[in-house]
Amino acid sequence: MRKEITRRDFLKGSAAAGAGMLFLRPSGGISDIFKAPRWTRDGKKHAQNITVGAEWRPSVCTMCSNTCGIQYAVKKVGGVERAVKIEGNPYHPYNLGKVCARGQSGVLRTYNPDRIRKPLIRVEGSKRGTWKFREASWDEAYDYIARKMKEKGIQPYEIVVAGGWITCAMYRPPVIAFSLAMGSPNILGTPLQHCVSSEHLGLDALTGNFNVHDETISDYENADVILAMRSNASISGIATGRAVRFSKALAKGAKVIVLDPRLSELGAKATKWVPIKPGTDPAFILAMLRETIYGKHYDAEFTRSFTNAPFLAFSTKGMVMPAMEMDEKSGQPKLFYVYDEKSKKVVKVPAGTGSNLKDIEGNDIQPALEVPADLKLDGKPVVTVFQALKESVKDYTIDWAAKITDISADTIKEIFDTFFSAKYPLIEPGWYGARYANTVQFRKAQGIIMALMGRIDTKGGWNFAGGYRESVVKFWETIRAGKKPSSAPGLMMPMMSKKMFFDNPDAFPHKHPSINYVWSQNRFKEGKLGVAYTLFGDMGLYEAAMGKLQYNGKPYRFRALFSFAANLMRSFGDEKKYKEIFDKLDLVVVSDIAPMDITLYADVILPDLTYLERADLVFEAGMSPDTAVVTRNPVQKVPGIDSRHMVRQMWEIAEKFGQGDMFWGILSKFMGWDIKIVQEEVGKFAKGQTKRFGEALLNVGVRMIAEETKMPEEQIRKELMTKGVLTFKKGEENLKEARIPEKYPAPTPSGRLEIYSLLFAGFVKEYGPNDLWNPLTTYVPPQWKEGMKDTDKPSGNEFFFAHGKTPLMSYTSTANNPLLMSIAETMPDERFGLWINARKARELGIANGDMVRVVNTIAPDHNVVMKAYLTEKIRPDTVFMLAPFGMENAKLSFGFNKGVPLNRLVPLRHDAVVGSFRANEFTVRVEKV
Repeated sequence: MRKEITRRDFLKGSAAAGAGMLFLRPSGGISDIFKAPRWTRDGKKHAQNITVGAEWRPSVCTMCSNTCGIQYAVKKVGGVERAVKIEGNPYHPYNLGKVCARGQSGVLRTYNPDRIRKPLIRVEGSKRGTWKFREASWDEAYDYIARKMKEKGIQPYEIVVAGGWITCAMYRPPVIAFSLAMGSPNILGTPLQHCVSSEHLGLDALTGNFNVHDETISDYENADVILAMRSNASISGIATGRAVRFSKALAKGAKVIVLDPRLSELGAKATKWVPIKPGTDPAFILAMLRETIYGKHYDAEFTRSFTNAPFLAFSTKGMVMPAMEMDEKSGQPKLFYVYDEKSKKVVKVPAGTGSNLKDIEGNDIQPALEVPADLKLDGKPVVTVFQALKESVKDYTIDWAAKITDISADTIKEIFDTFFSAKYPLIEPGWYGARYANTVQFRKAQGIIMALMGRIDTKGGWNFAGGYRESVVKFWETIRAGKKPSSAPGLMMPMMSKKMFFDNPDAFPHKHPSINYVWSQNRFKEGKLGVAYTLFGDMGLYEAAMGKLQYNGKPYRFRALFSFAANLMRSFGDEKKYKEIFDKLDLVVVSDIAPMDITLYADVILPDLTYLERADLVFEAGMSPDTAVVTRNPVQKVPGIDSRHMVRQMWEIAEKFGQGDMFWGILSKFMGWDIKIVQEEVGKFAKGQTKRFGEALLNVGVRMIAEETKMPEEQIRKELMTKGVLTFKKGEENLKEARIPEKYPAPTPSGRLEIYSLLFAGFVKEYGPNDLWNPLTTYVPPQWKEGMKDTDKPSGNEFFFAHGKTPLMSYTSTANNPLLMSIAETMPDERFGLWINARKARELGIANGDMVRVVNTIAPDHNVVMKAYLTEKIRPDTVFMLAPFGMENAKLSFGFNKGVPLNRLVPLRHDAVVGSFRANEFTVRVEKV
C-alpha cells in the first residue's frame, strides 16, 4: 500500500533536498539521490547538488501554454533513469535560458504519486461523479469504447472532441484530424473559446493572425513606454519569455503604465498604476484612439501605405462599406479604390498585396487619407476608411472617458502625453482578458492605434514570431510562383476550416455541421443573438445534451465526449450546466495524466504521458522572433505506469473504428507532411522497429526538414537531441527581409492591416449590424446587470467582480503540484481568499479571515463561500479572486479542497462574437457567513 506523505513531511523534505522531491519514494529508488554525502559551509550542512554527474537533455516545457525551452538533468536511481532537476534551455530563443517556478516544478508532474497508472473503466452500475473504476488493458479500454458506441447507436455527429490548453498549444492539428477522422464536426477548444479567440479576434481581424498569444511578440526591450490593460497574465501571469524581455525594458528605464482595478503583479512593477473601474477599459482606449487621430499622432505614410485606411467607402444606412470588386470564383475581394493625390483621380489597387503604393497597372501612386467632400464613385458620395474612423470616434473625448472609467481627466491626459511623446511606445496586446463582451472591440481599438502609429513589425512595437512569419512568406512565395498553397497562415486557416468542414454539412456523409453553428443559426433565425464566430466553442452543447437542439426539424443530440487534457469541470463554463451535461451523455472518454475533476465523470480514463517522457513532434519555436524548431529528448517512462502518448491514443481510437489511415491523411495535410514518409515511420513503430511512438513523429519531422532544407538528417537530429533547438534564421534578419505587410502581405482579405475589418464586415452581411462586430470600432459598454449604466457603481455590500491568474499556477492542472501548492499555502488568504478593500470591508463588519458568501446578482444560485482577504491593493467597489483552484476530486493529494472554483460563480452567458463566458460581467453581493 502506498505510504501517504503529509504536507508537513513534504515541506520538511523540500527544505532538506532543495528540489523538493522526497515525496517520490513510492516510485522506487528516487530518494537515494538525497542520501548523497553532505558538505559544510560556515558550519552549516547543505545537500550536495543533485545534478552532479547528471546528463542534461533538452525538452519543451508543458506546465503552461508558453512552451518554453528547458533542459533537465537525468540520473540513474536504483537502476532506473530519473529526471531530477529542470532549468531553462540557453539555446531556446523564447525564454533565453530562464524558467519560472512552474517550469522548475515540472519534475513533480512526472513523478507525482497521483498519476493515473493504467487505463480505467467505470465499474458497472456506479454513477458519474464518483471514483468507481477498475483497471483495464489498453485493448480492453478501446474495445469498451467501440462496444458502447455501437450499443448506444452513437452517430459520428453526436460526438464532441474536447481539447485543453496542452492540445491548444501543441497538438491542435492532431485533435482536428481525430475529430474529422471520427466524422465529428464538433470540437470544443476550451482555451480558444475563452482565452485566445475572445481575447484576440479583434487584433487578429486587423493583422490576419489567428492567435496573438504566439504569433505576435511585443518588443518590450526596445520600447520606452509600455501601456498595459487587462494584461497581468501576459507578462506577470507568468509568461517567462515575455517576462525576460519585459525585465530588460525595466532595466533600460522604460516607463510602464498599468490600468487594473487591482494592484496586480504587473501593477507592482509599474511606473504608474491606475485603478480603473472594471470593464470600462474600452472607454479609455477609444479616447486614446481619438487623440491618436485628432492629435495627429499617427504615422501618415505608414497608414496610407500599409493599411486599408485610404480605401474609398460608401456609407449605407449608417454603416460604412469599402468599395470593391469581388472575384466570382473565390468569392474574395479582387480590387479596391483609392484617391491618388498625384493624379487627383480615383484609381484601383489590387487585393492580396501589402502596399497601396501602386495601382493595378503598376503605376506609382500616393493614396489620400482624406478626400474632397464632393468626391463620388459610381455617382455615390465616398469617404476614406480613415475619414469614417475619424468621424466615428469624434465624441470619445477625455472628459467622456473620465466619467465612465472613474479616472480623472488630468490623469488620462497625463498618460496620453507620456505615451505619445515616446519614441517607441507600445500597447501591450494582452492575454486572457476575455471577461466581457466588449473585449473584442476593446482589443481591436488597441490594434488600430498601433497600426495608425506604424508600431507593427518594427522596433519597440508588435513583431511577428519567426515561425508564423515563415508560414506567411511560404504562402505568398507559393502564390507568386503560380502554385496552389497546401495550407494558409494565420486567420485564413480557421476561416477556411469553418467553411470547408465545421460549418459545412456537405463535408460529412451524415450532413450535419457543428453543434455550435446549428445552435447559433437557430438563434439568429429566432431574432436572438447567436455567435458570429463559432469555431471550437461549447455553444449549444447544453441544449444538444438535453435533447433541445433541432436541426432540419429533428433533434441534434450530443451523446459522446472524447476529452484530451481538458478539465471541463474546472473550465470557465457553468459548473451546474456541465454536471447536467455529464449526467445525460452515453459515453465519456477522458485522456489525462492525473485524476482531475473531469475524470470523476468519465466512463473510460486513458493515462497520458507527461512531457518529460515524450519523444515528440518537431514544433515551431513559438513566441520567438527567430525561425526555429524544437523537440523533446525524453526520459525513461516511469515504471509501473502504463501510459501512452496522446496522439497515439487518437490514432488507435480512430483505428478501432477503421479510420486510422484517414487520421494520418488529414493530419499530414494540416502539417504539410509527405504521407508516404508518415506511413513508413508509423509502420516501423507498428512493427516494433521504432521503440517509442513519439520517435515516429520525430522521424517524420526530421525527414521533412531534411527534404526542405537539404540538411543531412543526422545533423538535424543531433542539433535537436543535444540543443533541443534548430535555428534557421534570426529575428533581426527576419524583420529586415520579411517585414509584414511591407515585404509580404498580411493574411487578411485585403492583404493590408485592416483598420476596417472585412472579416467583421462579413458578420454584418450575414447577421446584420451589431456594435460587437463593428468593422471599424465602437464603444460597447459593460453590461453587469439590467438597468446598470456604465457610469454607475455598486453600493452597500454589492461589488464589481474580477478574477485572474497567479504566477504560481497556469491552470487547475498545476494546482496538484506539491511544490507549487506548498508555496501557495505560504500566503493562503491572498491565494485562496476573496480580495476586498480593507476600509470597505470594515464598513461591512468583515474582518480578515472571516468566511463570506459571494453571490452572483444576476444568477443567485451561483455562489461560493470563501475567506475574506482584506487589502488596500484593490478598488473599494471591486472584489477579486484567483482562478486556478477549487478542485474537488479527493484523489488529488495536493490540490484537493484548496480554494473555490471560479466557474461556480459564472452562469452560462456567451458573448455574441466568439462565445466567451463573460466571466467578470456581473456584480456580486458579499455576505458575512
